Amino acid sequence: MKTIMKPSIEKFKIAILEDNLFYNRLLKKQLDDYFENLGVLNNTVFSIKSYTNTNDFLENLSENTDVALLDFYLQDGETALKVMEKIKQKSDSCKVVIISGIKNVHSYYKTFWMGAVDFITKDRTAPLRTCRLIEAIYSEKLGALS
Repeated sequence: MKTIMKPSIEKFKIAILEDNLFYNRLLKKQLDDYFENLGVLNNTVFSIKSYTNTNDFLENLSENTDVALLDFYLQDGETALKVMEKIKQKSDSCKVVIISGIKNVHSYYKTFWMGAVDFITKDRTAPLRTCRLIEAIYSEKLGALS
C-alpha cells in the first residue's frame, strides 16, 4: 500500500493593534476575506488576530508572529514607537507595518528608523494596500524558505 504524503500546511501569523473598533473590524474583515483564498491556493493557514488594547496585543503576541499592523496613536498615550520596541524584544523577525492617519513627517520617518517595513496612510484604499503588502511579505518568506 502506497502512502500519499500531503504537503505540510504552513502557518502565517498576522496581529493587528488598532484601538478604533470600527477600523479594527474593517481591517480584520478585509484581511480574512483576502487571505482565505490565498491560503487555499498555497496550503497556508493565515492566522489573523486583532486587538484594540495594547496590553492584550503584547500579551498574546507570539515569538513567531510574521506581521504586526499598528495604529500610530493608541489608547493611554501609547504610540506605535513604544509598541515596536516591545515587539522586537519578543519577536525579532516580526515585520511591523504602521497604518495611521498621522501627517507628522518626523513620526513617519522615525517608524522607518525603528524598523517598520512600511507606513500606510489611512484612507479608503488602505485595507487593500495592506493586504497586498502582506502578500508581498508572505511571498518573500516563501522564497526564503525554498
